[in-house]
Amino acid sequence: MPQESMSQDITSRPIEIQAPDAQVTHAPYDVHARLEDPMGVLNVNLAIWMTRDDSKPQPEVRQAANRAMDIIDKMLAELHQLRSRLTAEIRASDDATAARVDALLERCRQERAR
Repeated sequence: MPQESMSQDITSRPIEIQAPDAQVTHAPYDVHARLEDPMGVLNVNLAIWMTRDDSKPQPEVRQAANRAMDIIDKMLAELHQLRSRLTAEIRASDDATAARVDALLERCRQERAR
């Protein structure tokens, strides 16, 4: 995955999930696709770093370590973005659940009042 695609919006293509009384559209997370290429780049650069010989100058090894750090930072940002989205979706789901519970309780109150 090119680095610029790491910053693309998470909501790429929506999928529909049927709810009993409503139709809700959610975009897939596709975590594997978003982190697979950076993980490969990270593995290569960490492998280069692990072969270092501290007794001699190896600027290419140090550059590999810097690239690994950059990839880790980008992956953390991607995960944070996914976490933020999930948090918002959980809150919305909890709000919908609370509304259903409130409606059910109101119906129960009305039936008891009869």
